[in-house]
Amino acid sequence: MKTKLGQIAKQFATFAISAMVLVPFAHSNAAGASSGQSTANFQTIAKSDLLVLGPVDRVDAAKFQIHVLGQVAALPVAQRGAGIDALVGRLVAIYGSLNADGTLAVKEVHELSAAYVPGATHLYLKGLLSSIDSVSATVRVGSLSISYVDALHTLVAGDLVSGKVASFSGVEFADSPEFYADNGLVHNEGSIRALGQTGSDGQTGSDAKGGAKSLGQTGSDGQTGSDGQTGSDAKGGAKSLGQTGSDGQTGSDGQTGSDGQTGSD
Repeated sequence: MKTKLGQIAKQFATFAISAMVLVPFAHSNAAGASSGQSTANFQTIAKSDLLVLGPVDRVDAAKFQIHVLGQVAALPVAQRGAGIDALVGRLVAIYGSLNADGTLAVKEVHELSAAYVPGATHLYLKGLLSSIDSVSATVRVGSLSISYVDALHTLVAGDLVSGKVASFSGVEFADSPEFYADNGLVHNEGSIRALGQTGSDGQTGSDAKGGAKSLGQTGSDGQTGSDGQTGSDAKGGAKSLGQTGSDGQTGSDGQTGSDGQTGSD
């Protein structure tokens, strides 16, 4: 039962990601319905294992690392392969958990089919707050400076404390080094355990729909993760690094543990 509910929650979170990315950023409250939907999507995503959704700024091919929204993500071993340089400028979703020092423990990276448009494409980041400047209404997560003045309708400024985990959605502009948040959330102590999980019910990338493709996959449907699939139901050209063969599955039903779970809950 928990597994089924986890899959439904993950599917809804992925739908919310697609909606958030594809709906242009609203600069005023005139678009009330759009703003309300954006906030609902943000709250759903903040509860998931999505860490970063943004364009790849640069790569370190030798270390299999990508830099996205001021964060450094090392590709999992299963996703490492040639062609990492081609990711620069592409929109990716990074799933996993946060280490105690705020670095990313990456479980999976998906390349999204949507094109990145500076100032219009909605982005997302979950990370450890390293500094707060209440005068200028900015915080820093990794090397990224975030302006939160437009996120105060969902964010309590007094909750922003160095060392806490927070989530933000918003946009970046082409000629600006700053991230402009329109939604924000500081995770309470009780939610930190959830941040350490990989996917709903301990799954990685289950039901990853919405035109996302797991990096480097080859073969028909090339899936790995829930029920042995990475991005279960990750259709529309889904690919996972280094995999070949029809359906890209390994073993009977390609399962690792019950219902393809990694860890319980």
